[in-house]
Amino acid sequence: MCKRCIINKELGVKLDADGKRKFQNIMRVVNLHHEMQLKERSEILEYRKRIVLAEVGSFEIYVESLGAFAYGIICVHEEVVKEWIHMDGISEERERLEEKGIFEHPIFEITCLTDILRDNKED
Repeated sequence: MCKRCIINKELGVKLDADGKRKFQNIMRVVNLHHEMQLKERSEILEYRKRIVLAEVGSFEIYVESLGAFAYGIICVHEEVVKEWIHMDGISEERERLEEKGIFEHPIFEITCLTDILRDNKED
């Protein structure tokens, strides 16, 4: 494993199996959105598409809060390490609605990265 991942493992959170499955669902949606918006292939998109299809035990995900709905993601799969920033727009929109006093909305039923971190069991 790379030195940065070992360092980040101490700073961030390693997702458990359930967290990784939920993360795959989020990435499936994000990937589809990026494919429609970008209309071109990118190395990170192709990597994330492989993560969506991978067996949960075949990869590791480390998440570090960067503040204000931003998370640093480090993924290790098949000896390849990729990093990216994930903006949790679902959590951000929930907060905006709550500030307006709106507590019943379909967005509260969508699992987001903030939820995954809250429920994560791995040390």
